[in-house]
Amino acid sequence: MDRDPFESFQKRVKPEIEFVERLLRHPLSEEPGGLVSDLRKAEVWYARLQTIMAFTERYLDLAEKEQMPLKENLTEMEREKILAYRVSSERLLRDRTVGLVEALKTRILLGQTLLNYHRDLHFSERGRPSQRQNQ
Repeated sequence: MDRDPFESFQKRVKPEIEFVERLLRHPLSEEPGGLVSDLRKAEVWYARLQTIMAFTERYLDLAEKEQMPLKENLTEMEREKILAYRVSSERLLRDRTVGLVEALKTRILLGQTLLNYHRDLHFSERGRPSQRQNQ
């Protein structure tokens, strides 16, 4: 397999992956407005990384097909170990991307939970003055 297309792809997506890694190092905003902004960024990058992940899966599948050692004097375990070594770059990028997709998904779910908390807190605090007036 010609590794140039994978290497070119890897170089092209490296800045995006590094950006998402930096994005995930920052905690979500505690204010609803900032939280909405954080969630918008996460959702955009979630979609983009799903596309990158699909391509990394494709490159890994192609590499495994091309790099599979012949059966000559090798056990299945030896063949699998050799194959794993030969496709380690493709697997690393795929695993890294899968991890980031999962982290973004978790961040989005957490952010939605926090927004719901802020909404519930806001409505419960708005209801308090009227409860006090009735007492």
